[in-house]
Amino acid sequence: MGEVVNINGEIFKPEDARISVFDHGFLFGDSIYEVITTHKGRLYAVAEHLDRLFQSAEGIQLTIPYPREKIVEEMEKTAKAAGNEETYLRLIITRGEGELHVDPTSCVKPNLIIIAREAPDYPEEHFTKGVEVILSSVRRNHPESVSPALKTGNYMNNVLAMAEAAKEGAYDALMLNVDGVLTECTISNFFFVVDGTLKTPALESGILKGVTRSTILQVAEENGIPFEEGRYDPDELLSAEEAFISSSTKPIFPVTTLDGKPVGNGVPGPITQRLMALLEKKLDELVDFK
Repeated sequence: MGEVVNINGEIFKPEDARISVFDHGFLFGDSIYEVITTHKGRLYAVAEHLDRLFQSAEGIQLTIPYPREKIVEEMEKTAKAAGNEETYLRLIITRGEGELHVDPTSCVKPNLIIIAREAPDYPEEHFTKGVEVILSSVRRNHPESVSPALKTGNYMNNVLAMAEAAKEGAYDALMLNVDGVLTECTISNFFFVVDGTLKTPALESGILKGVTRSTILQVAEENGIPFEEGRYDPDELLSAEEAFISSSTKPIFPVTTLDGKPVGNGVPGPITQRLMALLEKKLDELVDFK
């Protein structure tokens, strides 16, 4: 079980990894990132994550100075150096070192940073009993501000919402947009079930296009599970029979408590459990064997 950091192609122990305090990623959150994990020892859904990485770069006018093939090569090298059975990789590209000013034009060399560590080993009860989520008072960014569709290092509203969840003893916080419509949790996409139909906030609500989210919808379609994407008011959760969250590091966690009240019967529901099994099977198909 190891942890290493790759900075511009050179592997370091965590305690030896350094970047300049004048890097705009540190100073202003001027960076983009992706989290990629392994499944049965292999990187998966790499193309989808890199598509989103380059879209995020375009969205903040950042030129990535490496071709995709080089980035994949560095991820594989870093994962191998970490030597874990299953690996968590955080891929970060910062604007680079520049002047002590928000003007990005002083930064001429972006930094590529890859952190590799053992993939999280979540408690079994997270899957069998579920987790608690609260409705946060912190709103999701407006798309015309820092767009939620971009995976950037500017995460302060998520940090504040997560702090709110921690204060309430909850696992995560479900955020609304400025119109009071459901969006997503701080580190996860959100799904719920009403009258047997799987529902999840549409991209237009102001959310990140989650890679695992897309896979879940694909699995639902392939297996005849009715689903829809839409704009939902928080009141619609009052009739939710089931709910769950998803991300790259935790494919599906059932949500059995919302704002201190049980969701449905307060246990993982049948559609959630079915999707958990189907998604595990689907992940086997997505493993990148290149």
